[in-house]
Amino acid sequence: MKYVVAQFVVMAAIVGSWLVPPRFPDGALEAVGAALAAAGIGLAVWAYQALGPAFTAFPEPRGDRVATGPYRYLRHPMYIGGIAFFAGVSLAFTVPGLVLTAVLALLWWRKGRLEERLLAERVVAR
Repeated sequence: MKYVVAQFVVMAAIVGSWLVPPRFPDGALEAVGAALAAAGIGLAVWAYQALGPAFTAFPEPRGDRVATGPYRYLRHPMYIGGIAFFAGVSLAFTVPGLVLTAVLALLWWRKGRLEERLLAERVVAR
């Protein structure tokens, strides 16, 4: 539960940071940021579709292990897509957003480690 609350607090802080300075000068990074954000959204949507009813914001796994879609290639494509989205938008707008995105990446890395442990325990219990 703590990871879920923390991730939503950090995501809200990232979005809030997009509204305040300091901004990058003259929008030089907007195109790069927009492309990164679009790629991140695409990956996250693909991962969400692959998970189907197994999707949850909580680290406890639901359903069977997923090995379709981007999960064939990546361990945590939903997190990677989310980080790409937040980093891309932050890159287009503001420096504090990038710092907060790094915090979110660290949080999701820790949450991913917990998910891995819970999945391993679940496999052993079968």
